[in-house]
Amino acid sequence: DSRDIKTIRENLGQFGWYRQAFERLKANCDQMLQKGFSVPDTCGFVFYNSCKSDNTPLIFNPYDAENHVCPTCGMNYRDPPFHRAWQCYYHQWLSQMSIQLGLVYAVTGDPAYAAAVRQMLLDYVRKYPGYENNDNELGATKVFQSTYIESIWLSYLACGYDLTNGDPCYSQADRNAIVKDLFLASAAVIRDYDEKWNNRQAFNNSGMCAAALLAEDEELLQYVLRGEHGFIAHMERSVLCDGLWYEGDNYHFATVPSMVNIA
Repeated sequence: DSRDIKTIRENLGQFGWYRQAFERLKANCDQMLQKGFSVPDTCGFVFYNSCKSDNTPLIFNPYDAENHVCPTCGMNYRDPPFHRAWQCYYHQWLSQMSIQLGLVYAVTGDPAYAAAVRQMLLDYVRKYPGYENNDNELGATKVFQSTYIESIWLSYLACGYDLTNGDPCYSQADRNAIVKDLFLASAAVIRDYDEKWNNRQAFNNSGMCAAALLAEDEELLQYVLRGEHGFIAHMERSVLCDGLWYEGDNYHFATVPSMVNIA
């Protein structure tokens, strides 16, 4: 909120290390504004992001959609499935960058960063309805190949929007379309796949919670908080008496951010 932004600005003037960290984050955003971005026309694939010969993860460069190079052997995979795998990372990268753009906008007040988030979101508004709703082993999704990854993506985009939607670059029609045709539309897809007590349902709840708050959708919010497998039920059953998530320490630390976001 405004108090946090005030503190950030004070820290930028007081601490060199803090200012350096912010400048690195701002440089990422400036590079994005300079080089541009484009929301893909299709969803992403999984399992085509590693080298067939040595299993090394391929280099992901958000500014190079054509080349998917193995850093070990140098093989360049340019077949369509590898490009769709690149798109999977690219969708995630866009959502992560929306938060960085939003933070830089909140601190600097420069409308260029808000305009970039607006462009990204409106591009998704136009393209999201055309994405195929894939029913995968890990649930239905229109952007990735698992419901919980779409939930993370939704949480990030909602954060970027929330940080920038007060800028005059947004019209009321923009705001209505983003909330209704993107956030609530994605929340409806996520809601269709209840993961029950699983850690992935905590991710799902977090994404739906962000959409519910921005849309002021009381019914959806109550579903997230008080539903059969909502936040309160998870706190009562999926979090054990010692404070750890029941599926083990590896899932505990993966799940904590979603639970904290809802809180």
